[in-house]
Amino acid sequence: MKNFTKRVLLILVLAAANLAALAALPVPGKAYKITTRSTNFYITENKSNLTTTATKPTDKSYVWVCVPRPGGKFAFVNYVTGKYLGWRGLQTTAFDYTIAESSTYSGYCTMWSDAQNRYVWASTTAGSNTSAFNYGTVVSQEATWISEFLFEEETTGLAAGTINKYLVND
Repeated sequence: MKNFTKRVLLILVLAAANLAALAALPVPGKAYKITTRSTNFYITENKSNLTTTATKPTDKSYVWVCVPRPGGKFAFVNYVTGKYLGWRGLQTTAFDYTIAESSTYSGYCTMWSDAQNRYVWASTTAGSNTSAFNYGTVVSQEATWISEFLFEEETTGLAAGTINKYLVND
């Protein structure tokens, strides 16, 4: 019985390790910091521009609230400005995305825009403002664009009322 218990515990530990390596798909109603694979740039808002930065901003402009959209899609609202993550900048209306686990990079997700019929890319150059987000037909162009994103839940210093406001207003 002792060996059986040890084996079961080992299986559970290994299963937990494998689950931790899976991509964390965003969940509506939660807030996330979104970073890019390989460069680890934060997707953020800076002076009404969508941009990428290597350092975490102190004003929570890097926090995006995941909002449910029809058909299982997602939209992301900036926690500070209330504007949506959109193509080539911030938008005043929701921009719908399909999120899927990356087939190439464990722990990362890809974003697909049905409106553009393309994958979402982020620039590999920090601070590239209006061109920080773009779209392409292929998953990635490693030299200049990254299309794999890490969604990490952010809870520190956030007001539930603000998050709920974005969910109700959408």
